[in-house]
Amino acid sequence: MLTCEICGNSERNINHNAKELMFGFADEFIYVECGKCGCLRLMDPPFDMAKYYPDSYGPHNASSKRLRTLTYLLHILKGKYFTGKWRLITNLIIGVFPWKMPIIKPCDNVYNKKILDVGCGNGARLIELAADGFLSLYGVDPNIGDDIVSNSSETDNPYIKKSEIFDVNDKYDIIMFNHSLEHMYEHEKVLLHAKSILTDDGYLIIRFPTVSSTAWSKYREHWYALDPPRHVFLHSLKSIEILAKKCGYEITDIISETVSNITLSKLYRIGLDRKQQRKFLKTPRGILMRVLNLPSKFFAPRVGKSDRIRLYLRKSGGTQDGHKL
Repeated sequence: MLTCEICGNSERNINHNAKELMFGFADEFIYVECGKCGCLRLMDPPFDMAKYYPDSYGPHNASSKRLRTLTYLLHILKGKYFTGKWRLITNLIIGVFPWKMPIIKPCDNVYNKKILDVGCGNGARLIELAADGFLSLYGVDPNIGDDIVSNSSETDNPYIKKSEIFDVNDKYDIIMFNHSLEHMYEHEKVLLHAKSILTDDGYLIIRFPTVSSTAWSKYREHWYALDPPRHVFLHSLKSIEILAKKCGYEITDIISETVSNITLSKLYRIGLDRKQQRKFLKTPRGILMRVLNLPSKFFAPRVGKSDRIRLYLRKSGGTQDGHKL
């Protein structure tokens, strides 16, 4: 029996067979669902994982040019949010669209916080933060071609290194895992190292798809966010709480973000890969399906039923600089 790496359980586990459909390989993989904490773990990861991260894989080839199209008004609103101004307006927007809240929380001297994005790909999010005015931005990703230094005229940041988090020894005020932790092995080891390079008053941000959701319950092995075999671990709320406590963190906030693509989960269920999906979604039936699924993108986060969440963690017993998370 497989022993859960998170809670140590080896009883009442459930196997799920899932196919890789994003690139149409159709290779089959087994995920084990822990019978106690609900965490999903990929069994027998492929030896050559690079096959499943081709050049066309989104986070590694997405153009950062789209970030330059952000409206001036949005920049103003984000600036007011980061500095704690215009609270009536910004709080109203966040109240209606909580998943649209910037992932960095407002605090004293916020723009000078030293930020590390783990598994940052081509650094699109860091470039966006640089455009917002943040001054100390760094990233690590072992799967990029080479180190990246931004050539932005506004700032010489971010600096992105082709490396693992375990190669990082500097201290950071904010460490982010933006949909990268689920791609990693040895989560306890990863979070313990993150803790060692986190300042005492700093905080950790983890964004990930969760099995504590209606989407997982409904679609199971066809769930779009399962993404075999690229996603190695998929946490439930219970398993991430266990992991955080084991590593000496306390969870200070949980935000429901927009749901992953429900339409694609439905198309995965009938066996269509992404190329076939693109053709289908241009048909009248495909367009209708997308329209009918729009309400769930708004209402699921509102009622805490989204399959993608954002967690804020700090060291247990730690203090916060200028605000309380």
